[in-house]
Amino acid sequence: MSFWENRKIKKTRKDHRCEYCGAKIPAGSSCENNVGTYEGDFNHYYLCERCLVFMDMYRDNSESELGNFVDDVYNSDLLGCPGCGKNNHREYEWSGNTQSVNLKCDNCEHEWSVDLSLEALQGRKAG
Repeated sequence: MSFWENRKIKKTRKDHRCEYCGAKIPAGSSCENNVGTYEGDFNHYYLCERCLVFMDMYRDNSESELGNFVDDVYNSDLLGCPGCGKNNHREYEWSGNTQSVNLKCDNCEHEWSVDLSLEALQGRKAG
């Protein structure tokens, strides 16, 4: 028998790790708890608020597998060069908590940073 449940948690009692981006979800934070079976395997994981907003905005939700935050950021339109508009960047550096990424364009050598925090993503969603 197969089942799946997504449950919104208003305030966690302990720390968890976001399965999508790998960031720590501190105790007292809101998040989503997912539990169920997928292709016969039991799954139980948490998703942070930022990843839920990101997935709503930039991910094809028809895909059944969770995927990887970093890969999905690269496949989004978030990293286009503000200098030339191209998506050419082999040089990049993620912040330790994946809240931002610093990039350098291969085309025009422009260097910039992209804020991927919950607040920045919510601002993009509202705008």
